[in-house]
Amino acid sequence: MDIEEICREIERTGFAACIEVTNGLKKNRRARFDRRRNRRRSDSKSYADKSNQAAFGKKHLSRITDATVEAGLFYVRSPFALLLGKDPRLKDISFTISHPSYQPEVLDKAVSLVIVDEQIGARGRNYLMQLVDIANSQGISLDSLINCQGNSWQEYERFVRRDYSYHLETLGFFKGKLTETYAGELMRTLMPKTAKIHSSFKINDREIDLLVITQRESFYAMLNHLDGATTRDS
Repeated sequence: MDIEEICREIERTGFAACIEVTNGLKKNRRARFDRRRNRRRSDSKSYADKSNQAAFGKKHLSRITDATVEAGLFYVRSPFALLLGKDPRLKDISFTISHPSYQPEVLDKAVSLVIVDEQIGARGRNYLMQLVDIANSQGISLDSLINCQGNSWQEYERFVRRDYSYHLETLGFFKGKLTETYAGELMRTLMPKTAKIHSSFKINDREIDLLVITQRESFYAMLNHLDGATTRDS
């Protein structure tokens, strides 16, 4: 869908939200791995990057439409969330959502969509399918497998038959897309069917994770139903 069609959609509803999704780690397959602690290192700089990206989408769409456009951050399984009004990196952010764990039904839907996404590649797809099979056969939650910390990996290594460094490295092929898709599907369950959610939407060669187009009242009603949602007005 091109930008002109998107603008027509936005002007019909009068509102859009540019949302960046993050788990607090760099969106990079080569993110640093701390071998002493056997885990990938968190880098808060990614929050500033995500905030700037969402703000860019807001400013660009505000210039080319007469609608209200807001920017927000959606933290999925994040170790921490920055607070509106407390951190200068969020000066252009209207809302944040801190979602501490996956809802199994929504995660299943997100997995079914990501597995057929060609962008994640064969290695990422095969490993995600392997984790799904292990979760189903062993009665383990997929959330636990995907987000396992290094000191707990021994519990699952005998099923996966891969060491923890391989696990983290291969997660990099699909976890960002899975997290983004999960966030979109979660919001979709709480908004009218007329709401439009576009993922990985490009504006001037810069990609916005999620672009939500609906009435502002419907969007904020969805935020009010989500635990961990914070707005400028709250």
